[in-house]
Amino acid sequence: MRIFVPLTLLAAAALLSLFLGRASFSLDFSDPVYQDIVLDWRLPRVIAAVLVGGALSAGGAVLQTAFRNPLVSPDLLGVSAGAGLGAVLAMYCGAGHGIVILAAFTGALLAVFLSSLAAAFAGRASVLSLVLSGVIVSAFAGACLSLTLLLSDPAKALHGMMFWLTGSLSMAESGRLPWLAALVLVPFALILLSRFRLRIMLLGDGGIALSGVDPGRSRLWFILLASLMTAAAVSVSGIIGWVGLCAPHLARMLSRKASDLLPLSFISGAGLLLVCDDAARCLFPGEIPVGLMTAVIGAPAFILIMRRYGRQSQA
Repeated sequence: MRIFVPLTLLAAAALLSLFLGRASFSLDFSDPVYQDIVLDWRLPRVIAAVLVGGALSAGGAVLQTAFRNPLVSPDLLGVSAGAGLGAVLAMYCGAGHGIVILAAFTGALLAVFLSSLAAAFAGRASVLSLVLSGVIVSAFAGACLSLTLLLSDPAKALHGMMFWLTGSLSMAESGRLPWLAALVLVPFALILLSRFRLRIMLLGDGGIALSGVDPGRSRLWFILLASLMTAAAVSVSGIIGWVGLCAPHLARMLSRKASDLLPLSFISGAGLLLVCDDAARCLFPGEIPVGLMTAVIGAPAFILIMRRYGRQSQA
């Protein structure tokens, strides 16, 4: 029941999104206008919003559990920026979509490695050092991404920069959806199958070792899966921030049962991005990047999250 109600609401929101917009059309399925607007444009965009939002949120929930850190997310650890840089470099070299996905995955893993290395070099494996290291890696990757776009075709540089740095679902195409679905749902299914090991990681390295599970390998396994989902999402939508941080906390508010965290995180992230994309399409004279809408929601939510955990640490 805890999963059924949010899933039903997500399905209703997805159905409503098909009919939201400025273009008018009849409900005649044989109408070419209906097919062009709903089936060829809005439906792929709705599916992409569900998959991208679910991937970012589930990836955030996995990283928060793996690092035992409620403030970790793909964008704060530099995963999103690293994936975006890898994807842009691959496209700059003229690579196909498969190579773009691989490059985004490599950039995401490299960003996680650099963030962890910088935090360890600081001498304190704390929440603050890890988040600050991720911010540094994200800033560096963002600068490299901007430079790459500026060195490319000047006529497309501004549009590409807006797409990759602020995120958008306007480039979602039906041809990319099978790739996106496979690279999001397969890792998510593997995470669900091994969620017992993920919950054990909340015990710390000592507790994990007593349970017979190798903490280093387990953490690496979940980081790889979360990075793959994030890389697939970023390769389609660009960098969309805050979903991976806020949606898992929304899932924890819906249910405190540990077994519900991953499914509810996926559903919460999908619903959040779907609503933000509808707002980005419909509330303004022209479409704005959906990343701006998630930032409007995510920045105040992050402050509330920090306040909540600050109070808990003082208690």
